[in-house]
Amino acid sequence: MMLELIGLRAVWQLFQLNKRRTRYRTRRGSQGFTLVESLTAIAILAIALTALFQNYSSGLRAVRVIDNYTNASILAQSIMAETMASSKEPRSRRGRTGDFSWKVAALPANKAPQGDAKVKPFLLYRITVQVSWSKNRKIELNTVRLTKKQ
Repeated sequence: MMLELIGLRAVWQLFQLNKRRTRYRTRRGSQGFTLVESLTAIAILAIALTALFQNYSSGLRAVRVIDNYTNASILAQSIMAETMASSKEPRSRRGRTGDFSWKVAALPANKAPQGDAKVKPFLLYRITVQVSWSKNRKIELNTVRLTKKQ
């Protein structure tokens, strides 16, 4: 029993001594960050933020391009519908709407065979609507229209 008591006391003293050493080390090690650690953290943060802002700006550019294509497509469909709904013979014309410039080309397509009496009073037109914006961006719609000769 006495040996156990002496053994426990020795273990307790070793534990206390080790506890003081550990406490001293943690106090000394937790004084703060060094200058090198701070500069490294700032450099990593700067690189990450640069990459994040580049992705954000390229996303905004892509949205702007998609928006322009959508608006140009809607404008081209509107002009095409207006041309097709007209009761007159289609004619070529140009115009500008906002940032978009457009042109309609209405050209007679290949002629029908002369011997067919049912087709003779009609003309076939190839209609092309082209909407352009920026330097080299454009969209083009094509269709054909059958009209009565006047």
